[in-house]
Amino acid sequence: MTPSLLSSSLISDLRHLLGSDKVLSADVERKAYSYDAGIHRVDPGAVVLPESSDDLERLLSFSARHGIPLTARSAGTNLTGAAIGPGISVAFTRMNRIGLEGLDQGWVEAGPGVILKELTDVLARRGYFFPPDPSSAQACQIGGMIGTNAAGAHALKYGATKENVREITFMDWEGRRAGVRPVPYTTWDEVPFQLFHPAMKEVVRRLPHWAPLLLSRLPRVTKNSSGYNLFDMAREYEQGQKGQGGVFDPVRLLVGSEGTLGFTLSAKLRVLPLPRRRVTLLSYFLTLSDLGSAVGRILSLGPSALEMMDRATLDLIGRDRFGIPREADSLLLIEFDSEPQEELILRTLALLKEFPAPVPPQVATDPDHQKALWRARHALFPTLYRYDGVHRPINFADDVAVPVDRLPELLAFLRDYFREEGVAVAVYGHIGNGNAHINPLLDVRETGTMERLLSISRTIHHTAIERFGGVPCGEHGEGRVRAEFLPQVYGEEIYEIFREVKRLFDPRGLLAPGVKISEVSFLENLDLDRVARPCATCGKCNTVCPSFDVLRTESQGARGWYQILADPALAAVSDTILDGCLNCKSCRATCPAGVDVSRAILDARAKRGGDPLSESLFRALLAGSLDRIVPWLGKSQNLWDRPAVRKILESASRPLMKKIAPTARIPSSLRLPRLAPRTLRDRHRSLTTEGGRRGDLAYFHGCAAQFFDDGIGDSMIRLLSRSSRRLVLPPQTCSGTPIETYGHAALVREAARRNLESLSPYPVVVTGCASCTLALRDLPEHFDIGSPRRREAEALSKRVVHLSEYMLSDEMDPVRREIERNLGNHPLPGSLTYHESCHLRAAGVTEAPHRLIAGLFGDRFRPMADSDRCAGGAGSYLVKNPELSGKIFERKRRAVEESGATTVTTGCPACQIKLRDGLGEGVEVAHLAILLARALPQGPP
Repeated sequence: MTPSLLSSSLISDLRHLLGSDKVLSADVERKAYSYDAGIHRVDPGAVVLPESSDDLERLLSFSARHGIPLTARSAGTNLTGAAIGPGISVAFTRMNRIGLEGLDQGWVEAGPGVILKELTDVLARRGYFFPPDPSSAQACQIGGMIGTNAAGAHALKYGATKENVREITFMDWEGRRAGVRPVPYTTWDEVPFQLFHPAMKEVVRRLPHWAPLLLSRLPRVTKNSSGYNLFDMAREYEQGQKGQGGVFDPVRLLVGSEGTLGFTLSAKLRVLPLPRRRVTLLSYFLTLSDLGSAVGRILSLGPSALEMMDRATLDLIGRDRFGIPREADSLLLIEFDSEPQEELILRTLALLKEFPAPVPPQVATDPDHQKALWRARHALFPTLYRYDGVHRPINFADDVAVPVDRLPELLAFLRDYFREEGVAVAVYGHIGNGNAHINPLLDVRETGTMERLLSISRTIHHTAIERFGGVPCGEHGEGRVRAEFLPQVYGEEIYEIFREVKRLFDPRGLLAPGVKISEVSFLENLDLDRVARPCATCGKCNTVCPSFDVLRTESQGARGWYQILADPALAAVSDTILDGCLNCKSCRATCPAGVDVSRAILDARAKRGGDPLSESLFRALLAGSLDRIVPWLGKSQNLWDRPAVRKILESASRPLMKKIAPTARIPSSLRLPRLAPRTLRDRHRSLTTEGGRRGDLAYFHGCAAQFFDDGIGDSMIRLLSRSSRRLVLPPQTCSGTPIETYGHAALVREAARRNLESLSPYPVVVTGCASCTLALRDLPEHFDIGSPRRREAEALSKRVVHLSEYMLSDEMDPVRREIERNLGNHPLPGSLTYHESCHLRAAGVTEAPHRLIAGLFGDRFRPMADSDRCAGGAGSYLVKNPELSGKIFERKRRAVEESGATTVTTGCPACQIKLRDGLGEGVEVAHLAILLARALPQGPP
């Protein structure tokens, strides 16, 4: 883990060559690129983020000139250490263009930094899909998929990445560019003359000598990412020798080469029309032999996916939780996406009847039911990551592939082996391809961990290779974790051929040293301290992190922040790192391990201490002083909220705002919300406890509804007044979210204590603010574990509901029906889409708003792409960093435009402010409460 530092003069030359924003060299920046989703750590000397092929060409020429190693990196979701290395880490995240010009011809062009999920979403909206679907699809990027020959559940029908890449624009170690594509030929002698890269020409010239040996050692597996894929080339050569002509595909050699032969600039990917419909079947088996026999016969029906979990895995995820029978020895998920489905269902059920089972098979034809059948499989990763807080799922012998008919034998061997070892293990995978994923749960802090890892790895890999005729990796690649086993897979002669191919493409060994072609033990550079932490470094948090989405830099994204803050060697973390987080909580909502990166950031901010300006503001808020100041500003807003005056105010306030953050300012162009001349509590005094009101339904209005004249608070009261309960506005102060964002921990605890005392008596507490909902549901965090107040806060948090949830309750059923009738008589003009607030999602409020809106507005509701992506407001972040906030909003603006909606609704007042500012006058933005209240007889608020 010793960093391979580059000299300051080389770093300076790199910045001059490429631009300073594309070269990272600070300790925290290099740390963020020192790991992937595997178990190793190698610190790079610098990080380069190319944005074009010209950038990459200059970098490769620089590397060749100075002899500096380069390691390609896309999302860093690799489980094998292939995305890390010494020298320069080349991060392709900014090369993320998607070209749709070939869609009608069955292909799209994608840069190496394109996230698979984003490509999938873009294609789905147009009726297409890209077949490979690895479990990391939410985070992985196209460059890494090409590097590892990624596959996934549907490779059974559609093949792995190598079957789905038409063409690669490739750059070699010296910066030479070449288009690599299939070559048609009549006679084999024509092939070398149609190839444009000298190394590829040389490989083809040597194939006649290599082909007989390659074909004689070809494993009998249907999925294989072990070594270089010379085997497909050897088969094509053999075909060519028969004089029949054909197509030679050199792309197959590059796919799966893990960045050791060159870099991908872009790729043309095969896309297919979405299947018209799918069906999913779930079946349990009593023995592994029955499972194997059934799979062998189901394969003849042409399923699109066959996924299994063994007995130990079913125990780990919890049988009672998912209704899994105690007698079940294994679970099999079967999917068909071809026709005729009714016949396929009948034939499959008839086949399954031949095998004893604890319960009959289940059949799902609608998406919701299918999702339910996949729940247990999709719950596996979160369950493993949260197992007991000590034992972690370790990926080091996780990807073996064997002949399909031998997989039940392998599963039986693994069951016995880990039972004897006394190790809990999850075994699951793509049984239709004979590909098993093996995740032992280990306490890596125990004495003897290194020896145990080595013993388990050698036993599993040697057994898969020698006893079952398999390979160490079906779809994840060798990387650093399996490279030492490659000579055993095919023998020394073929391993020497692999080394020769590596020398032809990379004669100086500068590309991805230590990856794939390496006999170094996988125990070298292990990062067990990181592995022992809760974060699995899977990278899913980065894909929903708004800062990473714009900056595309690991050190400015959720995963990097967590690892930087957790590293004791990086105690002095810069304000740039701490202030980059919007506290949107999207990381928490998506993390399979339940890690809340924003909590780590907030704790670090609290340790640093908040700025005096925001502290004074929040003290005034808690003291109630703003109840007098804000109405005065509201009454005078017509005087000071004018373009000329706002420009003066922006300039005059800039020095003061810099005390909050160097980027902070109040842009004169920002569309501010109207401030209320009278606060909400003043306007509705008769409903407040200070006005003598008593009731059993508490409305927690929060600061926005109290101070803004935006109609939200009045609309909430109009709706809640119709509840079967008696509405009351109890005493309350700020929920604490904005206070905590600025690092004032003591003030947050004070706000939490006061709100707890005020709200505890009420059986139901309703909010109309996403941040307030989250803060009240997270209220227990601010009290000592086991204390009476903690227990009281836990009880209160369960009684907090957002408006969208309460509107779906039985108590509001008459109100909801009245709104539905009125909307039927007077429908909403135009169409409606919904922006999902980050804090609402983090609070677990995801389905209720969609159900409510779809049920009330029917076909006028148009679901929006990226509805769950941050709008960039994040409370006051739009003034803390207006430039970044604006860049974050661009994704949302495009999504609203593509939806064609004339109205955007949301459940968050802060998001309403940002949406109104960013969308301008062309689209109406209205909080959900406002839209619903308009449909009541009293008219618009």
